[in-house]
Amino acid sequence: MLNKAWPQFAETWIENWPDELLSLSFPHIGIRLEEREVHALAALNGIGCHRFDRCREEDLCALEAKFDGAIRRFPQGAFIRLGSRSPKDTVHGVITRCKAFDGRQTIRLLTSGSERVAYDLRAARKANYPPWVFVRQWADISPEMEFRCFMKNRRLIGVSQYFYQTSFPVLDSPEIRNTIKTVLAEFFAVFSKLSPLDNVVFDVALFLDKAPHVKLVEINPFHPLTQACLFSWHASDFDGGFRFAQSESKPEPFMDFFPLCE
Repeated sequence: MLNKAWPQFAETWIENWPDELLSLSFPHIGIRLEEREVHALAALNGIGCHRFDRCREEDLCALEAKFDGAIRRFPQGAFIRLGSRSPKDTVHGVITRCKAFDGRQTIRLLTSGSERVAYDLRAARKANYPPWVFVRQWADISPEMEFRCFMKNRRLIGVSQYFYQTSFPVLDSPEIRNTIKTVLAEFFAVFSKLSPLDNVVFDVALFLDKAPHVKLVEINPFHPLTQACLFSWHASDFDGGFRFAQSESKPEPFMDFFPLCE
């Protein structure tokens, strides 16, 4: 049973995933932050820094060395994030796509004025919960092949394009859609049994190469604070549909997805 003092939604964070669930995602190295390292990152990040001790150079240097050691395992670069979420809400995060090649770049990503990082470090400290940083093997994910999935009572009640404001012509193909549907169905059959919660919103990336497969990107709370993409948080809107952004060539907003719910 989880400690009630943990921050809300901590069950969805990577460091709390069971090993079997971790195997569905990308290779990574997790680094549990010590209290002085939390203070150093939060102070340097600048958002709400008055709630933390000043940034000490020796603490940053030690943390940089830890990140260097982890990233050496991934010579093609690594995606940097907290266990809770990534610092993609900054200009630097957008430009770099949260990719780093060494410890210094990792620290810069985590300290570039991210509201997300600031909030999560503050919540963790308030709950006396040690946050984690994950150095994740870099993977080039095609934006049209990333999807947000909604699971309630371990049933799939909707799937949406993750980048829901953009239409991708490749997704107009019935063949591609059927392939996505089939591969996701196989993945969901496994994920639904391993999820730590009955109700979650989870993001996946599809790789349609010679052996099509799915990788789990992250798990989010089943809560209105989580972006619903092409759905809305009205209960009646989750109809089991597979929704795509409309395109001029085929203005079809969704396709039937009920077989995944059987």
